[in-house]
Amino acid sequence: MKRQNKPVLTPIALAVITALYGAAALANDSSNSSNSDATGTEDSASANALMEVTVTATRREASAQDLPMSITAVSGEQLEKSGIDSVAALAQSMAGISVTDKGPFSGVNGSNLIIRGLNSEATAGQQALATSIVPPVATYVDDTPLYVNLRLDDLDHVEVLRGPQGTLYGSGSLGGTIRFVQNAPDPSGFDAKFSVGSGYTDHAYGANGEASGMINLPVTDTLAVRANASWNEQAGFIKQPDLYVLNSSGAPIPQNPNNLISSPAETTSANGTNLYTYRAARVAALWKPNEDFKAQLSYYYQLDNAAGFPYVSPNYGLDNYESTDHTRGSTLDEVNVLALTVSDDLGFATLTSNTSFSKHDNYSSGDLTGLYSSFSFYPAYYGQNPRVLVTAHDELHDKPWAEEIRLASKSGGKLDWVGGLFFRHEDTVIREHEFYPGYLDYFNACSAANPSGVLSTTSAPLCGGGEYYSANPPPSYVDGIPIYKDQAYIGDFETTFKDLAAFGEMTWHILDAWSVTGGGRVFKQDVSQSQQTGLLFVGPSEIANSTLGNTW
Repeated sequence: MKRQNKPVLTPIALAVITALYGAAALANDSSNSSNSDATGTEDSASANALMEVTVTATRREASAQDLPMSITAVSGEQLEKSGIDSVAALAQSMAGISVTDKGPFSGVNGSNLIIRGLNSEATAGQQALATSIVPPVATYVDDTPLYVNLRLDDLDHVEVLRGPQGTLYGSGSLGGTIRFVQNAPDPSGFDAKFSVGSGYTDHAYGANGEASGMINLPVTDTLAVRANASWNEQAGFIKQPDLYVLNSSGAPIPQNPNNLISSPAETTSANGTNLYTYRAARVAALWKPNEDFKAQLSYYYQLDNAAGFPYVSPNYGLDNYESTDHTRGSTLDEVNVLALTVSDDLGFATLTSNTSFSKHDNYSSGDLTGLYSSFSFYPAYYGQNPRVLVTAHDELHDKPWAEEIRLASKSGGKLDWVGGLFFRHEDTVIREHEFYPGYLDYFNACSAANPSGVLSTTSAPLCGGGEYYSANPPPSYVDGIPIYKDQAYIGDFETTFKDLAAFGEMTWHILDAWSVTGGGRVFKQDVSQSQQTGLLFVGPSEIANSTLGNTW
């Protein structure tokens, strides 16, 4: 690793300092002391170009330096040069923004961004599952509010607004708003580019790879189509040395196949289990018949998957990058977003309408053996099976649609104003299903050989308490909940969220150097939820006879 004796100001750091303080800061690197004056002139010009990033954070075009608000604007060119291709990488490069990056497992509903310390983490208790909590940091791509984490390419610039933005944006936020502005289709000419790259992550068991491409096709003088796609694969660095050998039903295979209460068969190991693959695509069509009117239809698709969690176990030491999980985790995250933006110059103001619909599906699985083993009631209910394995199978199905209508005055007068209406309707289904594969077979064999080894509230029995499925015949439903073999827990949550808001902001320019801004937001939010949860493992006869069971 190369060590530099003097700090070097990266392009992103330069952009942040420029946006925050209104002046470029330059640092000399001893390794570049022989640069010519021409090179210095080019660097200065580049810095000045960054200072003049044009943003539309206030719904009017302006330089980031002219806005009386905490805003950071970084051009797409600088992002590309710095290799920033994700929200996590962007957050790590900017002051006041942080993110917990867990790869495809993180923030599948966009809740992993933190601005000014405000954040909402998953409350469902599962490692991979998102919740229906509205994140305090709003995310926009162009004029479309996002409720998913998209990996965006072909960017013109990125705007980061700190603090509440509910008077300017329909999707209100307490912490701030991040707006990704992509390059629009251009009817003036053809354009295309393609790039490939590779890299290496410390401790990884392979190389990283990426590829991306863009094409801009003018159809007529007023119509153009622009498409871009990307692929990114990041090699894993987590080793799992204690993976169980499983049978076709997902249960650990015993060392002695003729003895169901024997220990697990010899374990296997796998390297680089947290391998991540990202695929993303965007197609946009722009129709601009005149200077006053334009309409853009955009479609986004993203598919992320991973073969393991990026977690290490303290049992092996944090520097060994090893996990104690007995199975490999996985996630498959698919996102579809369709958006239509229409803008019309009415003379006195600009009217903009954005309609968007999203469909987000996530399927994740993980090892919960350690969690279950820590439950105080675990020995009494589950017995002393030497082949304990509890797995989680979680799902998220999210369908939000939103409409935002905004009217923004023209700049140049004593008064600037913005007013708008916003409506959002979102249906979310979260499923948490947990299984103990192989337990019923163990219980039947154990209870046949040890009739006294059943549920007890005073000691840890050998066999445990059985499960609903042990009834003859097994029930299909209990209180409306479907019953499956070896299912330990079910938690299904169906949520409908509606958000109706009116917002606005006005600025009075008293003098060239003085202005007063005020705004407000009136909103109504309705949340309705139905849920069914149950600890399905313990049989009804054992629950009826157990004081421990009566607490459920």
